[in-house]
Amino acid sequence: MTIDVPEDIRVPAIRISRAIRPDHTPPNPVSKPAKEAIMRIPLPSKDLILQACSGRVAIPHPVLQAAYELSSLHEARLDATADLRAIDHERAGLVCRVDGWVSDEQPPVHDAAHLHTETVGMVIDRLAQFSADVNTAAKQTSSTLPFRYAQHRLTELAIAYSDLAFEIASGTRNPGLANGQAFARQTICL
Repeated sequence: MTIDVPEDIRVPAIRISRAIRPDHTPPNPVSKPAKEAIMRIPLPSKDLILQACSGRVAIPHPVLQAAYELSSLHEARLDATADLRAIDHERAGLVCRVDGWVSDEQPPVHDAAHLHTETVGMVIDRLAQFSADVNTAAKQTSSTLPFRYAQHRLTELAIAYSDLAFEIASGTRNPGLANGQAFARQTICL
């Protein structure tokens, strides 16, 4: 069966030819070995992070140890006689240590990976802060509203951390230190 097309709407045919060299092989879409495409040591789960913030480090992991230490520092900040400057300096060092570990362990980032607004170390620091807030609110017996609010903030951030960890492990999220990480370590992380 043929279809008659009127002359005025016919489009001239264009012949497209590809010269293929005998030695030419098409590029492999997965050019890097699969071993490099995953994190050597994955980021801990949100549950392990929250356990570390509450004082229980389940497995030896640098991020869990930092979460535990950050939580301890946030609880120390609540003391009226605490040296806040020294505590914050120690917190900044721990945040940089986490970020350095993530930048060393992360898989190659895809070209179209989005940059996150906070580094993993910053998110862990906020999880530690919110965990200390929950502990403080739980000790206050006057009202349950501050405890519920603090618990809600902690839960929401823990879910966001879980999503961030998954995206970093899959290479679809840039954790923020991929470019210029040596400069960042020298200038920010003293």
